[in-house]
This record gives sequence, C-alpha cells and structure tokens, in this order.
Amino acid sequence: GAHALSVLPMAIFSACRERGKIASSLSLSSTNNNDEWIEYQSNHGRGQDHLSAFVEEGDVVVYQGGTWYVDGVEVGDGTDTTFEYCRVETLQVVWTHNCEHGVIRGYQMVPTEDSDCGDDRDECTTQSMTVSLDDSVEFGPEQLVARLTSACPN
Repeated sequence: GAHALSVLPMAIFSACRERGKIASSLSLSSTNNNDEWIEYQSNHGRGQDHLSAFVEEGDVVVYQGGTWYVDGVEVGDGTDTTFEYCRVETLQVVWTHNCEHGVIRGYQMVPTEDSDCGDDRDECTTQSMTVSLDDSVEFGPEQLVARLTSACPN
C-alpha cells in the first residue's frame, strides 16, 4: 500500500548545515515547494540502494509510525500512520544486495513554543521545530520515509 506523502509538510532548514555541524532546528512550510531539499525513500531501492544507506549522523529524517507497509504487508501497531521527524544520532544497519536490517536512533524533532500549530500539524502551513534531547527514538529502516538534505536555499 502506498503511504500518503501528501500530508508531509515541506521542510526548510532555518540555517544551512555546514560540514561538522548538525541540524538543531528546522522550519516546516506546506506553502513552499522544496522537493529538492527532500530525498524520498520512494526514489530509492532496497538493500545497498535503500535511503538508509545514505543517511548520516546529524541528518533530519521523516519516519512513519503506527501502521505502515513492508513489501505490501501491513506492519506496526494497527493505529493510523503517523509521520515523525528525527535528528539521527546513530545507525546500526546492515545492507545486502536486496534488503536492509537494523535500527536508526536519534532525537525527536518537536514543535517550538512559538509554533502556532498546536497539536494539529496537518492543518499547519508553517511550523518551527527543534531537537528534543529528552525524547530519544529508534525505528527500523523500513520506517524511513525521507531525508531532509543539507542543501542550502538559493
């Protein structure tokens, strides 16, 4: 089954990520077309071509929770699919020619206090997020939806 990527807000880094620095905040906007900053798993393959093979520590990624599909098979806890943002800290993934196994760990990206979105991110047009060092997360590479690249805006 296809996942609804249309509900993902476009992502804009509040500042460019320079070599040696990690993203600590980002601004989300559904009104700007910034697909060149987003690398989707749907454009990648399996195994060594999986998006997780290109993720680096410090990258901001989008992963899915709730219920999702792996090779057409429903997995997860049976609840509605959610999309969450994470700054990657470590990867423990093994890639073969046609599969990937392991875990991606990091910190949840959470709305800042000045965000006007509240809990309803689907209705939000602009939202600021920051890393929550109190909210560590881990997920499998099959849950990875997208990587926000470190490209700077023109």
